[in-house]
Amino acid sequence: MAALDPVDRITVDNDDTGLFLVAGSFEPRSVRAASLLGGNVGRAVVFTYDDTLDIESGRRNTREIEACLREKSRALDVLHCQVGDPFSVVRAFHTYVTRERLVGAVRAVVLDATCFTKLHLLLLLRFLSDWLRVAVTRICYTKPLVYATAFGKELSYGIRKTVYLPYRATERGGAGTGLIAFLGHEPRRLERIVQEVEPDRCVVLVGDPGFTADMATYSKRANASLIRRAEYDRHYRRAVAPTDDIDRCVDVLIEHLHALHEDGCGSVYLAPLGTKLQALAVDVLRRREDAGRLSLAYAVPDRYERRSYSQGSDVTVVTRFAYQAERVAGISPIPAGGAVVTDDDVNTLRDELGI
Repeated sequence: MAALDPVDRITVDNDDTGLFLVAGSFEPRSVRAASLLGGNVGRAVVFTYDDTLDIESGRRNTREIEACLREKSRALDVLHCQVGDPFSVVRAFHTYVTRERLVGAVRAVVLDATCFTKLHLLLLLRFLSDWLRVAVTRICYTKPLVYATAFGKELSYGIRKTVYLPYRATERGGAGTGLIAFLGHEPRRLERIVQEVEPDRCVVLVGDPGFTADMATYSKRANASLIRRAEYDRHYRRAVAPTDDIDRCVDVLIEHLHALHEDGCGSVYLAPLGTKLQALAVDVLRRREDAGRLSLAYAVPDRYERRSYSQGSDVTVVTRFAYQAERVAGISPIPAGGAVVTDDDVNTLRDELGI
């Protein structure tokens, strides 16, 4: 994986085999990556969430993205998705690539990760590598200048449901359940997961350094109860993971994943509730042979703060993911505490990801 390099231009191969993927959003930064494309791609796909299209800023930003990509792609498609459906993005994309007969025909992908939900992003990356067999995906991400929490607002409200999905099924010894959680700006979503999973061992990863010092301070304050618990509960452990260094995040994940295995945790949940770049480290981790049995734990909010979720656009960074195209088989449900992966969830994941 290449380093995260700030760019003011995203270079693309001017041929018919390229694919650019982006999610429209009510966030102003959602338009940045499309505007930075420095050439034409074969195809561009804009994913539009239901909560984006019913607010003017979302419609405006999406129109701007579409207008930009009409000039920079030979074919543009818009796929409609539901923000609260874990499989919505993969399902829509699966239908699209099947209809357009793109399996085996896509040579290069540029994916703007900025405004996908973290769960959708991780499942889309897995689909690209394990089903569409894309060998290399370049990922770009635009940081915000500030989040709504700086103005005393929440990033999301309520919890619609919690989702626990099998992610990697390699068996390891140990009957215990572990949880590794990235701390972000939405403590209630993580608290719900902790309550339901009831982990035998839990690692809370504090984002430090943050995108900004203020963002890091807010995250620590918002998650103070979980951080304090690691000081008196021997089953909890506190560690630090940078918010914008994927390689270092992977090292931190591996270190604590191995420690959980040594503590008898044969099943480990990953809660990617920190930054989008930290979530990308989870995708790297699941491709390691020594990762063991992993599941994703994700709390879907009732709704997001749409008017001021983030403001402005900071730098846009680009990195490169190279995959070995292998299918991962043997996925099975992993119950934990009050949270159970249903057979329907497992079968849906198999169907949508082609495994």
